[in-house]
Amino acid sequence: MGLAGDIRKHARPGRRADMGKEQEKKAMTLEEIREEIDAIDRQMKALFIKRMDCARQVAETKAKTGGDVYVAEREAAMIQKRTSGIEDRELRENYRDFLTHTICISRRYQYGILKKMQDEAVRSLLDAAGLKEEIGHGAIRVSFCCGSQDEMTQGSALCRYMDIIALHHIGIREMHVTEADGQQEAVVLLKGNTGQEEMRRLLCQLSKEAKNFKIRSLEG
Repeated sequence: MGLAGDIRKHARPGRRADMGKEQEKKAMTLEEIREEIDAIDRQMKALFIKRMDCARQVAETKAKTGGDVYVAEREAAMIQKRTSGIEDRELRENYRDFLTHTICISRRYQYGILKKMQDEAVRSLLDAAGLKEEIGHGAIRVSFCCGSQDEMTQGSALCRYMDIIALHHIGIREMHVTEADGQQEAVVLLKGNTGQEEMRRLLCQLSKEAKNFKIRSLEG
């Protein structure tokens, strides 16, 4: 039969067919992929709740001991560390954005717990503007500054603060942005009043995180 015949004789004729069946078996249907995503989402839900409970404990500790909710350098270092090891550039950037948004939600949650910090922030902002909270109003004109480019994402730094406003479910009546020497100043008319819980939390967060944040006027 010869060498070639021996090879054919001892070869596994069904091996290729078996490999094809294995590949076919591994390939998931669209419905199976969706079920897998649902299972992952359930795991993420449980982990999210657990993470937010940790954020609550941090806020309760800071309510007793003091301390800032937002420390830019610490957050940047943390995100850098947690995104390292993801070789795919697009996935790494997406995960960075996911972490950034999750951490922002966590900070918003903490500011909501820190009622004393909210009261002090709102009082300080109004005092600096020479305004009284008792003034009837349905909108608040605020302003703040930021770099024209976010150092972490290389996108617009202004987007970070728009995301914070959106997370508090506060509407915007109007906004004007000017830019000079790589710095932007945003003047924003927010819908709502200083008595609203979400507004107080937003004003507190922006006063702690945005450069030169101030209340300019209380308007009807």
